[in-house]
Amino acid sequence: MMERLIKIAEGMDQKMPGVKRYLMSEKTDETYFHSNRSPTDIEYLETEDYQVVAAKWEEHHWKKKPYSGVGWNEWVEIYYAKSGQEPEGRRTRMVATRDKYNSSFDRKDLWGHEKVNLEKIGKNKITVAWQNGKGHIVMQETYEITPEGLVEENPGRLT
Repeated sequence: MMERLIKIAEGMDQKMPGVKRYLMSEKTDETYFHSNRSPTDIEYLETEDYQVVAAKWEEHHWKKKPYSGVGWNEWVEIYYAKSGQEPEGRRTRMVATRDKYNSSFDRKDLWGHEKVNLEKIGKNKITVAWQNGKGHIVMQETYEITPEGLVEENPGRLT
């Protein structure tokens, strides 16, 4: 799976130079805290004025102490650039899908949505969402790409 995503990241870097460095997995291995972050899916599209890459991320984190458990966080990162320019990025809301201490806080309704859905809906307007293998979409957000950055159309709304 990871090799496939590395190849996809390299392909995205050919379409949008400079974006590959943002799409690589990260690992933290400190004395008491550990985490692994990696994209689970990457999509690309072009609007009238911008190139856009969206990556669905998953992070597993834990502490080296008894009864700590493993927590999972998930989010989407969106990178955009005009042709030939350096990409800029923004992270959507991070959601704790698995609580490391209490499973009653788990967001089981979001489990299995490891893909990202990226669609152009206007000149420089996009939607991003989490998607499962059956095409079910959750956590959809709409953005307009402006010279000032990404502007969220429905701030605070979680679906």
